[in-house]
Amino acid sequence: MLTKENIVPSDVLYALLDLSRVTATMRNVVSELDFARQDGSRIDELDTVSSLLRVTDDAINSLAQACERFDAMNFDEPNFGLSGPIRAALKDYDEKEAVFRPLIDKLGDTDLCEAEWKAKEAAEEVLIRTPCVTLADVRAKARLAIKDENVFDSITNCRASDGHMGTIFLKSILNEEAGQ
Repeated sequence: MLTKENIVPSDVLYALLDLSRVTATMRNVVSELDFARQDGSRIDELDTVSSLLRVTDDAINSLAQACERFDAMNFDEPNFGLSGPIRAALKDYDEKEAVFRPLIDKLGDTDLCEAEWKAKEAAEEVLIRTPCVTLADVRAKARLAIKDENVFDSITNCRASDGHMGTIFLKSILNEEAGQ
């Protein structure tokens, strides 16, 4: 028995699929019945039951298909289920950070470091603005905002020409337009 204490996304999917098999079997049984009375009139109750089973089965199948994407996700692996745009933005940001961080540590504040800082900041802004389309996208962006003090600082303290970066970030989490 599924309870709210022990349920995981795959349980919902498999419960819906099992329920779908039950309703499909019921539809098959009902469809084999004779819908006509001896006097030739239709048995309206069987028509109603048949229609309700069809609607129920279709609804269950739709829910199962919607839940199927959660079953494929591994919620413990941080990058599983990322959309292409978020995956690309994260990769670009990570690459720019990997170039910038050793330079600033080794060379200090130089023109080369300034150029790499600007490239990293540009990649960060793209990432902040990129709309989330999956739950994994939301989780990845939230994790980065918590983990990376520069991203957190940009979200909490910076403004762009089209608004506060915190607002832009939140709208991207909600997959809403945020200006540019």
